[in-house]
Amino acid sequence: MHNTSPTACAGPCANAWRRAETQRLTEGTPHGLQPWPGNPYWCDRCRTRVLDALGMLPELIAAIHLEALHATPKQTERVTASTTPPWPGQASRLLTDLIVGGLAEAEDAMRDLRSWSERTATFESDVLNKSVTVLTLSIDWLLTSHPEAASPDTSPGATILLWRDKAMRFTGRDKLIHKFPVRCPTCDLLALRREDGSSYVECLPRIGGCGRLWTEDEYLNLATVAASDLKRSAA
Repeated sequence: MHNTSPTACAGPCANAWRRAETQRLTEGTPHGLQPWPGNPYWCDRCRTRVLDALGMLPELIAAIHLEALHATPKQTERVTASTTPPWPGQASRLLTDLIVGGLAEAEDAMRDLRSWSERTATFESDVLNKSVTVLTLSIDWLLTSHPEAASPDTSPGATILLWRDKAMRFTGRDKLIHKFPVRCPTCDLLALRREDGSSYVECLPRIGGCGRLWTEDEYLNLATVAASDLKRSAA
């Protein structure tokens, strides 16, 4: 796990800080980034991101199944190193197994850790919907009391976000990103973006941003202030 401070959020909002810390420790590169604090491990914004991701999984799985109807060999070759010729819909099946199987394992592990009764759902559709429901209702335990809750890499929250991202990429839903033509108030870069369907405007780390998140209302307030300042300077 990357080096992290006791108060740094384990969620994606602190990813830019973690990368900068890794560079500082390995290359001696200084930085001025400050991590958003966790509460105690995940900040409220990232907690909401995990909840949103969980809620999206059933619909994303349905979309993945639809992709199988139009699957091509190219779509399947990218998910397996096997020399066996891929079969139509293989990529969809493998990704579905990864996500639905992962949800079942996460629920089973939580039930074991909390001394709950065993999971009863067995059919895939029931496992998907019931595991999402159980994990959603247990989100605070998952992000605060789970043995890996504080890890930005192996925590239930990080895993859920990873599943969502894989499903979004597979279905092409990660391609629609709204750009915001205002500099980030934290790092002063033109890196503010909002992914389609997201509740947040993010200073996107993969294009150099600091990873800070705002609700759209917060962003609109910032944009209004910036526009007012620009108007005054031009007067």
